[in-house]
Amino acid sequence: MPQIPQIVLLFFTADINNGAITTDKLAIDAVDATKLADDCVLNEHITTGAVGAAELADSSVIATKLGTNAVVTAKILDANVTAAKLATTLDLSGKTLTLPAINEPFSKQFLYVVEEAASGTAGGAAVAVTQNIRALNTLIENGITGASLNAGTYQVTLPAGKYIFDYSCQAYKTNGHAALIYQVSPATAGIIGNGNNAFSHSSDGTVTLSSGTNVVTLTASSTVIELRHYTVLARATDGLGLQVALAGRNERYAALKIWKIA
Repeated sequence: MPQIPQIVLLFFTADINNGAITTDKLAIDAVDATKLADDCVLNEHITTGAVGAAELADSSVIATKLGTNAVVTAKILDANVTAAKLATTLDLSGKTLTLPAINEPFSKQFLYVVEEAASGTAGGAAVAVTQNIRALNTLIENGITGASLNAGTYQVTLPAGKYIFDYSCQAYKTNGHAALIYQVSPATAGIIGNGNNAFSHSSDGTVTLSSGTNVVTLTASSTVIELRHYTVLARATDGLGLQVALAGRNERYAALKIWKIA
């Protein structure tokens, strides 16, 4: 019987019409990395939604098989990209990675002021049944646009926004005492932040702290506040803080931290 010659059909890219080979013409896993020339698959060659998870062999898609910017969001179905579909190493050389903006209020929108005195200097006199103004005189950090400290009046100015106030004040032999945030302006002036009750007995040698944490929304374009400290008993010289007198460091008697969160 005469032998029938074998006929070999060769197809080149130019012989295939765009869109002629669809997913139903290919066996699953028929096209793997070894069947594709580098950079042969371009954006215009992929029908939107045509490539699903079942059409890709695990780890078959690597950077050298894709043209620059060939894969865009519209070509990838939700949930089709899983860990098993990615090569172990993703080569991002020459690629631009764009990340969304990140809101970081606790690292950027932050103001920190304290009351300090020279080493060996006491915190000052406490006046009985009075809101003593704490002498915020040192700016540690200010990352809030429009905020400022007036070290002469001990007042902090803040722009409109939503804030977290965290503060503490120490007292000595005043009996009851409480720290608070006081709005100086605009009107109506008054307490907008309430600290915890504390007690430093008049016959005891213990310094205690009153501290507070409040969330406050300021609607005015500019608001002036003070850190105040209510004390029940009077105590001369050191009622608002007892010195440590460590050489090389300032005494610190009160602190106010402010985060702008909205």
